[in-house]
Amino acid sequence: MKKFSDDTFLARWLNNELSPKEKADFEASEDYKTYEKIIAGSSLFESPQNYDANQMLETILASKQKPAVKSNRNWIYGIAATIALLIISFLVYDRLAEVSYTAQNSEKTTVELPDGSIVIMNAGSALSHKRWNWTDNRSLQLNGEAFFDVVKGSSFKVETTMGSVTVLGTEFNVKVSTDYIEVACYEGSVRINTDSDSTILKAYQGYRRIQNQTKSLAVKLSEPSWINNESNFDNIPAEYVIEELEKQYDLQIIGEIPSGKMFTGSFPHDDQEVALKIVLDALQIDYRVNGNIVELQRK
Repeated sequence: MKKFSDDTFLARWLNNELSPKEKADFEASEDYKTYEKIIAGSSLFESPQNYDANQMLETILASKQKPAVKSNRNWIYGIAATIALLIISFLVYDRLAEVSYTAQNSEKTTVELPDGSIVIMNAGSALSHKRWNWTDNRSLQLNGEAFFDVVKGSSFKVETTMGSVTVLGTEFNVKVSTDYIEVACYEGSVRINTDSDSTILKAYQGYRRIQNQTKSLAVKLSEPSWINNESNFDNIPAEYVIEELEKQYDLQIIGEIPSGKMFTGSFPHDDQEVALKIVLDALQIDYRVNGNIVELQRK
């Protein structure tokens, strides 16, 4: 690319100031194809609003303390090329950055991904993905719980601290916490990969792994119960149920949770008093509520 890489050539090409011979020679070169790809890629980016390159250049020139004795077009072209490269670098960085979504405690959030796939995030959950090349690399990171309605296309992968879930186009739910992952498939099929096993689920099949104990599940509903403001549990350790109470009602639950206690049942997301009574009575735990703090006491 040496022939076309002097200090002013790129700027003059961008400003359409090449001579006919220079332009013809350049377009016949391999260098031209490379620059065209760069320009085509940068056309995918959104430019900053109200950006005026000429005004920016005039501002930079006006900031010089010493008056110019004569015109120096090479110096001007160098400044213009530098500004163009800085802008492209900023836009490339922005394009490669992650896009993040959060559902705060006591709320649910619905997200539409770039390919039209829909994600409903349960309370206290976070989701992120790369901004660039989403269509060909549909990969997300999930912390918490979310329901996915995925449009058909390239492979779709959900990464978690407990393993990954891969699909081609389906409806499924993923819940992940410390030493806990649960996946339910509602349509199509999904593959679950953890550090110890690989499992394929078909519609209305489920998978749960808690503290290295794996269990197959039968999925009886057409969608997760939490979407309809109810959390359901089937023989789940008490600490995970308490954690869900904290997320759904933005509570801080303190005190000792009896070890080995399991919970089967459900609680609503719209009545804190009822939810606490259902769960803590079943676990035989007395409690006292003070604002958003719940103090646990053994019976």
